[in-house]
Amino acid sequence: DGGGGGGGGGREAAAVVPRPSHSLGRGLLTHRSLDALPAFGITTRPVAEPDLSDLDATSVVFGRIRPTTDSDAFLNIVVDLPTYSTDRPTTSADAPRSEAERAAETAAAKVFAVQREFFRGAARTFGDTRLDKVYEGKLLRRVEVVKAGML
Repeated sequence: DGGGGGGGGGREAAAVVPRPSHSLGRGLLTHRSLDALPAFGITTRPVAEPDLSDLDATSVVFGRIRPTTDSDAFLNIVVDLPTYSTDRPTTSADAPRSEAERAAETAAAKVFAVQREFFRGAARTFGDTRLDKVYEGKLLRRVEVVKAGML
């Protein structure tokens, strides 16, 4: 073997630690990758595919809210805050509608999606960076954390 023993120059191989996933449930503290600002998000529900791959690729889980009665009450309040959505507003799923109304709503949703993608693409072409700060589920109201502590 050429005499020297371990072949690694005396260094141990670094253990690869898997990144925590957003699938772990609600109350996770998450930060958008490459965002220099100290802003962070809190998950209010478990995330499933296809959103999971996107969220895990763009954000990092760095902690979790300690599960207590108070934190559960806080999460229940936060989950009801209005958020940004890229979907077209529709009537309630349990509202009675005729077949023609459902067909019209489906067609309107498709037109809305095409228009949305056209205008978002045009904005990117013109260098509008505001779209980078808008994502599905973003709170429409500012939430301030006034007290935090170490776990």
